Amino acid sequence: MTGLEKIIEQIKNESEETAKSIRLSAEAEAKTITGKAQIDAAEFRRAASEKIQKQVQDLKARSKSAAILQERRILLNEKLQIIEETVEDSKKDLLNLPTDEYFEVLLKIVAKYALPEKGELFLNSKDLQRMPQDFAEKADAQAKNSGGTLKLSPEAKLISGGLILSYGGIEENCSFEALFDAQKEQMQDKAATLLFPEGD
Repeated sequence: MTGLEKIIEQIKNESEETAKSIRLSAEAEAKTITGKAQIDAAEFRRAASEKIQKQVQDLKARSKSAAILQERRILLNEKLQIIEETVEDSKKDLLNLPTDEYFEVLLKIVAKYALPEKGELFLNSKDLQRMPQDFAEKADAQAKNSGGTLKLSPEAKLISGGLILSYGGIEENCSFEALFDAQKEQMQDKAATLLFPEGD
């Protein structure tokens, strides 16, 4: 082998070594890139799966909350309807009491709402005609227990039942409508508070 042939052989061997080294390096790098891509893909799938699971859980929680809220609203409406019906039935029951019992209720209202002042008591026209003879006297006696006096007015007020107390032009509306409306609002507020406590 001549010197030139040796040089050519050496260059050929070095070229093969370099090519082999480049090929091995490229293969190693390709494996690294492929491995990293597989790791990245697995991480992406895991993160996407977690995100989807969280979204599903959030959606379930919101759906459950919405269902609970809707159930409470329906229950509140039903309770309010029952309150409304109960109030109306109670009003009718009061209006249909026998005369003596009806006017005993009116005397209790006077006892509760009379002020320690001089005042007037108003009834509706039906009650003015059917009241017991001693009603005005008994109503005044109840007012005196509170430190005031009451005089029955012959003027009829447009109320279905109950009475109105007037003190110097300021009226205390004790008609059944006003008394029951006040009670109804309290019952409705209580029902709403029980069904929708603060913080829910």
